[in-house]
Formats: sequence, C-alpha cells, structure tokens
Amino acid sequence: MDKDQNYDKETKNYDEETKNYDEEINSSALSSLDSFGILQRTSTDSSSSPDHRHLLESSTRSDMQLFKSRISKLLLGEDMSGCGKGVTTALAISNSITNLFVNIYGELMVRLESLPYEKKLMWNQEIDCLVSVCDYIFEPISTEPTDHPQMRPRSDIANNLPALKKLDNMLQTMIEGFQATEFWYLEKQKLPTSKGGAMGSIRWASNPKNVDKWWLPLPCVPSNGLSEKTTENLIRTRKCADQIYKAAHTINSIVLSEMEVPQIYTASLHKNARKYLGDGVYRYMKSTNEDFFPENLLKSLDLDSSEHKALEVADLFEASMYIWRRKASVRNEMNIDVESKNTLLANRAENTLKYLKHLYPQLSQTTLDISKIQYNTDIGQAILESYSRVLESFAFNVTARIDDVLYIDGLSKNPHKA
Repeated sequence: MDKDQNYDKETKNYDEETKNYDEEINSSALSSLDSFGILQRTSTDSSSSPDHRHLLESSTRSDMQLFKSRISKLLLGEDMSGCGKGVTTALAISNSITNLFVNIYGELMVRLESLPYEKKLMWNQEIDCLVSVCDYIFEPISTEPTDHPQMRPRSDIANNLPALKKLDNMLQTMIEGFQATEFWYLEKQKLPTSKGGAMGSIRWASNPKNVDKWWLPLPCVPSNGLSEKTTENLIRTRKCADQIYKAAHTINSIVLSEMEVPQIYTASLHKNARKYLGDGVYRYMKSTNEDFFPENLLKSLDLDSSEHKALEVADLFEASMYIWRRKASVRNEMNIDVESKNTLLANRAENTLKYLKHLYPQLSQTTLDISKIQYNTDIGQAILESYSRVLESFAFNVTARIDDVLYIDGLSKNPHKA
C-alpha cells in the first residue's frame, strides 16, 4: 500500500514538473516569435473574455505557422525536396527580401499612392524578421588570439543597417503624403492617344522618357494644372527621394565592392581584353596621353541613350578591368614595374565604368554584380545588399513618377509646349 502511495506521489510530482517545463517551452517559443517581429503582443488582464482569449490563441497559432514556414524555406535554401540542392542561406535571405519588396511595393513602382496599413504592417514585420539575423553577427574587438575574445557587432552592419532602417522609415513617411491627391492615373489602353490630350476638365500625357514603358499608366491632372501648394510639395518630395536614392545607392555600391569576386566569373574571362573592347577602343585607351576622358570614349561608342546597350558596354569594361588587374598582380608578384601598362588600363576601364553608371543611374546589375550576389556566402553582406537595393529602386521610381506628374502639370499650365 505504501508503495502505491509513493508511486502516486512521484507521478503527481512528475506531472507538475512536466507542466512547468511545457510552460517554459511555450514562453520561450513566444519570446522567439516576438524577437522575430511576428507576434504583436497585446496586454490583457485575467478578466479577458473567452472570445478574446480564443482570438489571441488563434492569432498565435497562425503566427507560429508563418514563422515555421519562413524559417523552413530559409533552412532548406528554397529547395522544397529537402535533398540539399537548395541555394545558400545568404542567397535565400536575399531572395526573400527582394520578393517581399515586390509583393508589398510592386504597385507603387508605377504610380504615386499611399501604402495600405495592412501592407505597411506586413512589410515592417517581415523585414524586421529577415534582418534580425544581423543581431547575432559579431567580430572580435582585438585581432590578438585569446581564449575568450571580446566581441562587438560587425562594423559594416553596425554602420549601414541603422542607416537603411532610417531610409526605409523616411520612404514610408513620404508615400503617406500621396493620399487624396489632385492627380490620378488612367491605363493607356483606355485612352485614344498616348501622346497627350484633353477631355473636358482632364488632361493627360506620357513623359517622352517613358515611350518604351508601355506598362506605366498615364498621370492625369485637371486641365488648369495642379495647385501651387501641391506642385511645391511634389518638388520638395522629389528632392528628398533623390537624396534617399543616393544614400541607398552608395551603401549598395560599397557592399557590392566588398563582396568577393567569384572564381567562376574570373575563370570565364578571356585572357585578352582586346576581344571584349575591340581594336579601336583598345588602341584609344592604350595610346591616349595622361589626360584620359571617359566621356570622349563613350561618345565614340554611340550608345543612343539605350540602357540595354549601356549595360552591354558596362559588362565589357568591367571584364576588361579585371583582366588587366589580374595581369598587373602577376607582374607585381614577379617584381616587375608596379605602375605597369596593365595597371593604367585597368584604372581607365574603371573610370569609364564609373562614368557610364553616372550617365545611367538606374542601370541594371552587371554580370559581375549578379555573379557576386548569386555566389556570395556572407549573410550580413547579403542582407545589406538586398535591403539597400530595394530601397534604392523604390526611391528612384518615386522620383521618376513625380517627374511624370510634373511633366503633365507643366503642359497643362503651358499648353503651347505640348
């Protein structure tokens, strides 16, 4: 009898310990969810209604499933078969940030509108979750080896991530101003002409810069144009968006430049840069005196303001630059003239590439940029690159869409310029 009582007592103690353990696990899980920005905690008291508690429990289960789905895709590297054929974690996070941006801000890339509250909340939660990985990336304070090195947040992340979050918040605040605007949009298919026209009190026009961009809707304004206050606000907003674009572009360029050049890219290059540039360009770069002007070289290539051709030329100069740098490094190892001809040509190719990107600020990623992103394994760099890239793209499109509205506003106020 005593044995049975002792057994029952031990069983009861075990059940209580198990219950306490389960509560600790649930508390830990909720804490983890909260750290990923998924749970939005709501303060409740013990007198909460059953319906309210049921709603919270249902919301928690839904958030938990979302959490599991997101983490699973990142761990699997987007390979749902689970066979280990997925992409690297760095690329998976980079793709997640890009896809999230397209899903949330896709429609705002073609028109000036405010972001619905639900989408804004989703963006903030999801992006906080994805970049939270950076909270656990550290570097040693001292380079001297010790048993217990002191750590600090990695310098590139500590410097750039807070800046990107600030730029993100500025963009969100900016587009909130596009509510109940004096301008609106119509699809091109619904209009008799895309060159410009008037219909009653409405005027529309397509910016000449958008001739080939058939997917852009046409901005419309009243026939007498926008009010002075609205025009001033648009100009001020454009200046702000342009500054955000430049800041995000700078961060993205720095991060890309610090990424390792994949071996698969260098292995694919020819040994002779002349095959990329052609005899004429090669002779010009080689024979020109110290006063080398990239703009004169690019004028001779007759780009015709074509971004597609400009991207092809950028790829050629970038490939040539790395060929010449590779040859220069070999000469340096052999103690042959540090300031060699190859070093000079590499610097000129780099300057030409920089000037070309200045002429085409929204130039697509070069083959090297794409290769770096694809084969990069540094998670911190992947987050900084993708986050800055989507902010840069959005800020640039805001300035472009404001230009479209200001263009038709100018035609409305000065009809003789149409």
